[in-house]
Amino acid sequence: MTDDQKRQEEVNRAAHAEAVLKNPLVKEVLDRLEADIVKAWEGTNPRDQEARERGWMFYVTVRKFRNQFLSYIETGKMASVQLEEKRRFQLFSRGK
Repeated sequence: MTDDQKRQEEVNRAAHAEAVLKNPLVKEVLDRLEADIVKAWEGTNPRDQEARERGWMFYVTVRKFRNQFLSYIETGKMASVQLEEKRRFQLFSRGK
């Protein structure tokens, strides 16, 4: 796989990731999960360390899930810029 193919794949992945995160149902589910987990975590007995740690792990997992999509989106944006810069350079080189 060439660098350009890899970058194009990253651009495509970013578009899919963005579509997922912009889906109202997915957004609602992730927001609800985070809110429910925080509410449950806040309601734990401060002495129940196991329950509090479990709640925190669930919260971190949901955040990591969302952040992975955001990471794909950012990587795709950078790949898109790199592909555009290469295209412009090739156009400039041909004009000489």
